[in-house]
Parts: sequence; C-alpha cells; structure tokens
Amino acid sequence: MSRETSMHSFQTPDPVNLRVELWQGPVTVLASETGAATVELTALPGDSHAQELIDQATVEQRGDEIVVLLP
Repeated sequence: MSRETSMHSFQTPDPVNLRVELWQGPVTVLASETGAATVELTALPGDSHAQELIDQATVEQRGDEIVVLLP
C-alpha cells in the first residue's frame, strides 16, 4: 500500500485552538504565524487500519477551534 495523505486547510486570521482526539499514534504540531491552518493526516506505508481511520476522520473548523477526531 502506498502512503496516503488527507489534507484539510482553513482560513485562520486569528489564533486558533487545536483539539486532537485519537486512541494511539504520533501527533506532530508545527506552529507559525500565518492566516491559515493545515491539517495533514498520514498513514504509515502498509498500515491499512490507520488508513481506514484517516478515511473516517472528522477534521473541521468550529469557530476559533480546529478539531481532529479519529474513530
């Protein structure tokens, strides 16, 4: 299986809070002063279960919060 990525971008002219809910796995956060936020979800090569979770993930902006929910 190839490495699959799910990208989500949001306009964030003001600072936002990030909420991530997942059972396990690494989370990397890179922060900078920009007018946008991008969330990238990536499964490791060959991890079909992780890819299924990414495919079912909810990534959305709720006011001043970016929410990432994995089942």
